[in-house]
Amino acid sequence: MTPVRRTLVLFCGGGSGGHLTPGLAVADALSAGDDPPEILFLVGDRPVERRMMEAESYLHQSFPLAPVRRTLTSIAAARGFAGAVRSARRAAKGRPTVAVGTGGYVSVPGVLGAKMGGAVVFLIEPNAVDGRAKRALSPWADRVFRATPNRKRGLPAEVRVEPRSLLVLGGSSGSASLDAAVPAAVAGLSGVGSLRIRHQCGGDPEAVRSAYVAAGVPAEQVEVASFFPNAAVRLAESAAAITRAGALTLAEAAGYGVRPILVPYPHAAGHQLANARRHAAVQGCAVVEEGPNLPERLRAALAESLAEAPPAVRRLTPIDPAANVAELIRAELRRLRG
Repeated sequence: MTPVRRTLVLFCGGGSGGHLTPGLAVADALSAGDDPPEILFLVGDRPVERRMMEAESYLHQSFPLAPVRRTLTSIAAARGFAGAVRSARRAAKGRPTVAVGTGGYVSVPGVLGAKMGGAVVFLIEPNAVDGRAKRALSPWADRVFRATPNRKRGLPAEVRVEPRSLLVLGGSSGSASLDAAVPAAVAGLSGVGSLRIRHQCGGDPEAVRSAYVAAGVPAEQVEVASFFPNAAVRLAESAAAITRAGALTLAEAAGYGVRPILVPYPHAAGHQLANARRHAAVQGCAVVEEGPNLPERLRAALAESLAEAPPAVRRLTPIDPAANVAELIRAELRRLRG
């Protein structure tokens, strides 16, 4: 009698940190349980994916993947798509497998290949509006989770808030428009010399840092970097924040009770604006859309935010969607094993 191969959970997604972190959170929860499955991540090869996966112990395979239009016109992207389909199909074939699509165009070939290999398909959709990849994959999905699994491993239960501090997050790859608009907004604030700035940028960190210094913020009170690995903690520590409206950022903000000023990314298929409006309706935070006079509108929102006395301490809520999703995956694997 041929033994059943070890169960597999194949996470397919990437292109941004917001498409990888939910899968990593669920993988953490699966690994912490009894009889953990084999875990494999199928990702793209953009810098953010390489940086994040190189820091993990999980097995992963990366491919030169791209949106549909480029896949149809680029030989490298077409080969990457075909290679990802073959790899996922080969990994899933002949054993109990759950393929988890976590979002982004990177999820498409992996989910399709795994389905061809006999896998059960789960999709995670944390956004208020489904992305293009999720809409394309929904006919093959056995279940869709409307949740935002987020990593709480290593996050402190409580964080002290630094008065007169501002965090700027333009997403995992930064934001050129916020790099320009926020220093200009800060320049007109009263008490600018007492601000402490932390800014995750999309361009040249030194150029952004110089813009803050020119706006009147002392150089020793400005920290600019291309990536902050502990963004959730920095968000909790900051008296005020300006961020995009990706679902992961909003989950981190809600976890610590932070009310950031949200500037939805205008080219994200409309879902960031929907995310921002949904979040603002619950949390009461400001939403500033990109467009004319962005620095002036940010200045007004920021002045109001800084005028509010922040709490001395922010505490992390115990809600853990990752554990719930992991338990449902375990149940499906048990069913598949018979």
